[in-house]
Amino acid sequence: MNEGRTKHRSLSGTELLCILILAAFELITFRRVLFGGWLIASGGDALNDADGLLAVLMNEHWVRVIRGLEPWDTWMSLYPAKGSVAFNDMYLMHALLYVPMRLLGMDRYAAFAGMVCGWHAIGTYIWYGMSRKVLRWEPLPALLGTTAFSFGSYYLVKIWHCQFLAMALVPVVIGSAYVFWMELTGDVKKRRIAGALWVCMMVLLFYTAPYLAEFVIIAHILYVVVSFLTSGKAGMAKALRRIGGYLKKYWWEILCYIALGILLMIPFCLLYLPRIGGSSRDYAETLYYCIPWRGVLRLPSSNLLYGRWMGDTGNGEWAVGIPILEWILLLACFVRAIRKKDGQGIALFLTTGLVYGTVLRVHGMSLWKVFYALIPGAASMRAVCRMALMAIPFAALLLGRTAQGMLQIASSEAGRTEMKQKGRNVAVLGILCVTLLVYAENAQSGGIACAWTRDTALAREERLLALAGTVPADCESFYCVESAAGAEMAEYPGFYRGCADAWLLADLIGVPTLNSFASFLPEGYGETYNIYTASYEGDVRNWIQTNDLRNVYRFDLSSGTWMKVGEQP
Repeated sequence: MNEGRTKHRSLSGTELLCILILAAFELITFRRVLFGGWLIASGGDALNDADGLLAVLMNEHWVRVIRGLEPWDTWMSLYPAKGSVAFNDMYLMHALLYVPMRLLGMDRYAAFAGMVCGWHAIGTYIWYGMSRKVLRWEPLPALLGTTAFSFGSYYLVKIWHCQFLAMALVPVVIGSAYVFWMELTGDVKKRRIAGALWVCMMVLLFYTAPYLAEFVIIAHILYVVVSFLTSGKAGMAKALRRIGGYLKKYWWEILCYIALGILLMIPFCLLYLPRIGGSSRDYAETLYYCIPWRGVLRLPSSNLLYGRWMGDTGNGEWAVGIPILEWILLLACFVRAIRKKDGQGIALFLTTGLVYGTVLRVHGMSLWKVFYALIPGAASMRAVCRMALMAIPFAALLLGRTAQGMLQIASSEAGRTEMKQKGRNVAVLGILCVTLLVYAENAQSGGIACAWTRDTALAREERLLALAGTVPADCESFYCVESAAGAEMAEYPGFYRGCADAWLLADLIGVPTLNSFASFLPEGYGETYNIYTASYEGDVRNWIQTNDLRNVYRFDLSSGTWMKVGEQP
């Protein structure tokens, strides 16, 4: 990714224009959230807002931790299971913005909206700053790469699953890794800061969304291997000499990074490792969610600029992809990289394709089997979408890198002689137009996908509090039922809404609930998360007896009545 150093410049008119364009993109993308009171959530209907509420309440967990009301590793659901935070994403990165806003007096939904918008903007400008200060690109190539990463990409399409917001840290991971490599035998201070920053950012990713951290590491290992193989014999020999020289002189530095990572990851490992794998899907089920190779040919008829590359998989998961326009540009960049014998450019393109190749299914076989066997997070049904998301940074880097190379040619003495100023103007105009085109279709869709509003969320709180009335003084925990609900509510998303009401009520009244729904469930939990199944109350009684719980209450969401378990109504 090295583009050669350019002289430091003060803020130019072009730079200011790029910064303002990115600010406008943020405002337009999140206009419904910022100005319309909408909230980001999973799905497109009011019934399916439970993922959004789960994200809010996981952030709220950290507010309770700061206020001394809850252990850091235990959430109010799954009572009395300890370490229940490990049954979901930890959302620590989100909390870094969310908690201060809550402590300043904002309500949970306003703080949640501000946190999402804030982290996305931070990620956007970190990418732009990395492109300018670390990679030393000109403003317009930096704008193109940033747009491809933050706006015209699957990252933005999928951000309604709020844990994807952790992608905002990826530019820091890339930038610190790049500085570390460039200073491998150079500036010691810069290298050590970059190395420590890389370790800390990866640790923060694990404490935010573990599977995303795993897939960031996988994708970047793939890039390192591909980059090494495409650098040629001379390039490989040079790289090995640099690595050998560094290890010979600074071997203890690597041990310090490893020690730092282990130290910071001890709480995570103690919390997560005993619980991972309890209810993972088998390989046949996971393979079902891999993309059939024919899906590549089923291009959608809309959203060609920013939307799906592959057609719907037919299994309920969103199709994965990079925009069609970007793929065309990437192919052009690949051809240019081959002609220029640009090993890093070739590596970026091949890594982008290789990441997608890992999630393809051909005649019942997939490269995903390797990751399924080695990586805990690869057993999820949505893992293939998470992994495919990792291609976006490499695609954005290749686009920006190629644009930077074109501008350098146009600005060189030979370039000015051949094309004069017209060539540079055409290049500048082309980069700006492509950036705007990639963004245009996203802007016309109403901005980021939203499924519920702050007003409806607050109304839901008021309804639950009014329904609950006075909570029994001796209530130590509770579980919810809904006597008026039909059997059809046992199907998704009906049952999910039921346990979401239980979570919210627990948070509002400050009493833990037995209800939960998460990626992994503790042994013996059964169907306790689904309040509409016939086995539900039997599973609850088993859970209560197994854990020897006292003063448990049954709360009816239909009638608003509390009944102590073991007593007659």
